[in-house]
Amino acid sequence: EMGAALVDQEIISVSGSRFYTCMLHTDEIVDQTIAKIDKICQKIEN
Repeated sequence: EMGAALVDQEIISVSGSRFYTCMLHTDEIVDQTIAKIDKICQKIEN
């Protein structure tokens, strides 16, 4: 379910539950990703 939820939010996790950043990830991209993961967690809690 988590994998499908990530894809639904346009987040691709290469190694299952691990996430990596790179020099190309701006603060804005990181903030957007965190917001999307928070949205997923809220759905799981409900």
